Amino acid sequence: MNVVRNLVIGTIAAIVVTALLLVVFLGEPARMKETTNAQLGESIARGALGYDAYCGGCHGQRGEGLAGIYPPLNVKDMWSDREDIAFYGTLEDYVQLNISAGHPASRMPSWSVEFGGPLREDQIMDLTNYVLNWQGPQPPGVRLELAGPEPTKPPQGTPGVVVTTPEAPTGEGDSAKGEQIFVQSCSACHGASAEGGSLGPTLVSADQAAKDDDFFRETITNGRPGTAMPAWGPLLGAQDVEDVIAFLRSRQ
Repeated sequence: MNVVRNLVIGTIAAIVVTALLLVVFLGEPARMKETTNAQLGESIARGALGYDAYCGGCHGQRGEGLAGIYPPLNVKDMWSDREDIAFYGTLEDYVQLNISAGHPASRMPSWSVEFGGPLREDQIMDLTNYVLNWQGPQPPGVRLELAGPEPTKPPQGTPGVVVTTPEAPTGEGDSAKGEQIFVQSCSACHGASAEGGSLGPTLVSADQAAKDDDFFRETITNGRPGTAMPAWGPLLGAQDVEDVIAFLRSRQ
């Protein structure tokens, strides 16, 4: 009798354990998907912080880019209308490679430590996930309506057309305003107080202080070919440049 009872109990226990294992097995894909989505969400959140620090100054705080200079990233499909791209990997590979190694035909610097940049591979992956998060349909208000290419200005002297020249500075540089511009646009590379960073050199050394204002105007406006310094002229007005120079002089 005890043997029969034990067999019955054992059979029932086996059935219960099998049922529990079956429930866990059937629920595992959903659990794994939830865990993966949570990890991806955390990566995107970290990537957003990294983007604000390293990328927003050139590509725009919402990835809108600057027509003809810095390409938009907040688009439905990064491959659209890009016949110049000859890349046969995935979009993820393309974005990750460009962030890591930069782009020799553009002002895009290398960001990965593997290529001499300041960021670890996990940080590169976070940035990649953040950029890819913009792909495809987005909720209303997330994606900006991106402007098309800027119209080409007709040559001076075209009948009925007035070609304007860039505005001159409206006054002397304001160091307080220059500090705000510097922190927003320059500090990611040069440090919050222009002391230098992992990518950009110090701007407050004795050597830098000895350079005249024209050097800084030229560098800020047109960048420095062969370095990570991009041209800020299309983003900053002439007065903005003067304000930044005033801030640098106050720190030197």
